[in-house]
Amino acid sequence: LAHSRLAEDAKRVSALRDRLEAALIAAGKGGVTRNGSFERRIFSTTSLSFEGVPGEDLLIALDLAGIAVSTGAACAAGSPEPSHVLKAMGLSRERVNGSLRFSLGRGNTEEEMKAAAAGTQQPVPHSRQRALLRLVHRVAVITAGHQVAVATAFMLGLDQQLDAEG
Repeated sequence: LAHSRLAEDAKRVSALRDRLEAALIAAGKGGVTRNGSFERRIFSTTSLSFEGVPGEDLLIALDLAGIAVSTGAACAAGSPEPSHVLKAMGLSRERVNGSLRFSLGRGNTEEEMKAAAAGTQQPVPHSRQRALLRLVHRVAVITAGHQVAVATAFMLGLDQQLDAEG
């Protein structure tokens, strides 16, 4: 039964994947990039990198919204290491660390793709701001070790402000 539906499912699921991908890339305003080829890939997955956004941050935000994604390859599920597949493709460390894999199947709907695209919109700006705050904090630690407490308090205050804003 599954084999007899494969061509039909592949066409429908790849169309859903393409719409999801297009919505995420358009909403990312240049900060979202497809990892890999548009033509040569499996019909049911897409891997995207979100510039300046740690993939783990976005994964958690999407999980809380009921959207399941992964930061790595399916064959390495549960591994804390960056995706060996994306590293083998020659992607930069930052791009690998900011990547998510969306997997789709027969049961997915157009509404779920819209929800997934919408689910990335709120976390991305906040996650980029938090990434910048972490960088500022690391620079403060490296350049002025005696000011670590001040930098940490500043970072925590801004982080709490971001949380309060949404």
